[in-house]
Amino acid sequence: MKTNNVLKNVRIRLVLSEADNLYSNENIGSPAEAISVMSELLKSLDREYVCVVNLDIKNRPINYNLVSIGDISSANVPMQNVFKSAILSNTASLMLFHSHPSGDCSPSKDDFTMTEKVIQAGKLLNIPVLDHIIIAGGSGNYYSFRENNLKLFEGPINKKVIKEMVEEKKVAENNKTIRVKCM
Repeated sequence: MKTNNVLKNVRIRLVLSEADNLYSNENIGSPAEAISVMSELLKSLDREYVCVVNLDIKNRPINYNLVSIGDISSANVPMQNVFKSAILSNTASLMLFHSHPSGDCSPSKDDFTMTEKVIQAGKLLNIPVLDHIIIAGGSGNYYSFRENNLKLFEGPINKKVIKEMVEEKKVAENNKTIRVKCM
């Protein structure tokens, strides 16, 4: 049996199209208003889900995007997944949400690290991150990083955090495993 070693050219084209409003047309001016947009969805999940809500210039939701699905206690959050839909939607700003299925909305050290990285990446891309909200499973209680840690959102770009992000990306790229399926 002889195999054909010709690579095929595949063209992919993404098209954004209008769809029905998902949750709200109202502007989001506070964490409580943000919770009304995503709480019902996130409080009932059995694993950590990370979502981004992309907002227009008047802080009205354009759409939301599921960034990551984790396990019962963590979720991997690649920066490119956070900002992909924001860029494609021509968003003015965004809000990050994630669920804690345990019912405890207290942020972990990893939650703080991820929040700081998302904020810094948003500053580089000129897409402000307005808040990161953790929603507790079952109760819908929440933790707003903006309400509790305003300093994370203020100030210029933190070059140290950006350098760490670049180094992490280089390490991840060098450690990629290539899987080949043999026939």
